[in-house]
Amino acid sequence: MIRPSAKEAMERLDLQHCPVAVKFCYNRPDGYEELETEIPLCHHLKNVQDTGKTYYIDVAREGCMGKHVMGVEPIEPFAQSGAVGFQHGIFRQQACNARLYYEIDFFKENTANFIIFGPATEVDFDPDLIVFVAPTEKADIIMRASSFASGDLYESKSSNVLGCHWLFNYPYMSGKTNFMITGMHFGMKRAKLYPAGLHIIVVPYQKLQNLFCGLEEMEWELLPTKDDDLSKAIVAKGYEKFDRAHDKEFLVNPNERVRCL
Repeated sequence: MIRPSAKEAMERLDLQHCPVAVKFCYNRPDGYEELETEIPLCHHLKNVQDTGKTYYIDVAREGCMGKHVMGVEPIEPFAQSGAVGFQHGIFRQQACNARLYYEIDFFKENTANFIIFGPATEVDFDPDLIVFVAPTEKADIIMRASSFASGDLYESKSSNVLGCHWLFNYPYMSGKTNFMITGMHFGMKRAKLYPAGLHIIVVPYQKLQNLFCGLEEMEWELLPTKDDDLSKAIVAKGYEKFDRAHDKEFLVNPNERVRCL
């Protein structure tokens, strides 16, 4: 379960689009409303943000490539041949599109039959993923928080098509936080889900505690980036001590920062 302090930290981000919790289920989820719809998988993120509702879907009813990347319905050879992306002018030739199917991993057949979606600050289940949609200044906070306790490198991995794979499959299977930029992916761009230039950040369950730790413990606005006189004075004073620390014999508590606050 997401602890209350973590929910408070996510609320403090004050995002225009609320963070969305996602959970993959083999069995039909008990106690949740089913949304009977054929909208594409990626649209459910925006739907939760627009409605504030928690619900689940039967993946077999999904109306785009989601049911294929989720392993519920086999993808037809015509699509795997690369013909679709070539037809739309996304790729120079079919082979360029076809090679993507050797670069991605579908869910094991019929292991993710249902998916629960809901606002991350309200759900009562343990998410497999939390998805953030944020402008750059808020995305900076989220990505720094995800790396604050681990030192993980930032990573953005995606392709123009099959955006649902990079939103759902890749973070879940790799255990890596992934981010994408709106306006650069065919399906979501065609549907006009979001304005261009936002960051879609997907944090898998393996990294959620690192994220929450960062949001709760770190400075959201780093002192050296502030322009007020007091902050500048503190940074200047800190560097007096920091400069002395270049001498390896200078005593410094390894559990504390060198700078003076």
